[in-house]
Amino acid sequence: MGLVLTALGVWACGGGSDGSNDGGGAGGAGGAGGAGGAGGAASSAGAGSGGRAGASGSGGAAAQGGTSSAGTGGADPLTCTPGFTADSSTLYPYPFANCGDIPGLAGEDRWFRDVSLPNPVGPGDTYAFSAEMKTSAGTYLLYGATEKCGAAGELLDTVEVENGDVVLCHQVSPVSGTYTHLIWVWSVAAQQGDTTFCEGGTCPGR
Repeated sequence: MGLVLTALGVWACGGGSDGSNDGGGAGGAGGAGGAGGAGGAASSAGAGSGGRAGASGSGGAAAQGGTSSAGTGGADPLTCTPGFTADSSTLYPYPFANCGDIPGLAGEDRWFRDVSLPNPVGPGDTYAFSAEMKTSAGTYLLYGATEKCGAAGELLDTVEVENGDVVLCHQVSPVSGTYTHLIWVWSVAAQQGDTTFCEGGTCPGR
């Protein structure tokens, strides 16, 4: 009888241990899954470089879901609002991507970036983004496009910057076309930093 009770006690303890391990395993799997998801989003993006202009980073989920909370960029008076800020390491190759020459826009000392829009932007819509830039003095242009690194449509925005560390804010409000991409033209060598995305937002003073 004593042997039977001892065996039952061992069996009961073993069952409780398995239950705890199962629960811990599920929690661990959940945690690993979360980490894997974040890691997958970052690693799947790869790395991009901006040629002489030198934008660096790996891609993209953060640009759509945010490494920072909404409105973070509001700390700088030149940043678009309302929006969320993505770390520079998450920008390439999505939503930004390096392009070769763009038909009709090719020129000496010009570099081209594609910006994938989360939703089409057309007449009556606004979209803005602002980037922390280490740049030479020069001009940045923004055109509409209907495919990645595609032919440029209407000129949507022009921004002149001074040499140094600046916050460059572009705002677009198409007049005639509806666009799923933007073609960002750099006329100077620069390095892109953290960038704030403002769907439906505006640049200060615009």
